[in-house]
Amino acid sequence: MKTLGLILLSLILLGAGPSMLTPSAQYRGFLSVGGPGSSNPPGGLLVIRDQKGLDAFISRIPPEQITPTRPAPPSDDPLLAHPRIDFGKSMVLVAYSGSMLTSVEILEIRAEGNSTRVSVKREPVKEMSSVPLGVGRYHCVVVDRREGPVSE
Repeated sequence: MKTLGLILLSLILLGAGPSMLTPSAQYRGFLSVGGPGSSNPPGGLLVIRDQKGLDAFISRIPPEQITPTRPAPPSDDPLLAHPRIDFGKSMVLVAYSGSMLTSVEILEIRAEGNSTRVSVKREPVKEMSSVPLGVGRYHCVVVDRREGPVSE
């Protein structure tokens, strides 16, 4: 009986450690990070917990495709359709880069006690010859809502 108690206690303690958060949706695209002459940040992480924050983020997505073609065709970014997100149950995590020359990808999200840790990979894009200034890349995910701090 003592052994069974120790096994159950071990299982409970293992379950209390960091756990992975699985995205229910994810989006990728381009966003405005600053105009010509501004110093673009190398990238960052946004935590969006309400519709106002999501609307502000979506307003940074270019309405036209990033292309040398003029006039540029409309963007096919699905966030421009303002998908419905239940912010009572979910939050949006956005990792972004400060340039189109840097790709960005959220690799994993871990719940660690009251906080959330996001693992992000940023790396140079090799196949681009010219890029507009003030445009970066983003990868965002919708996950279960957590109230504590979120860090990269």
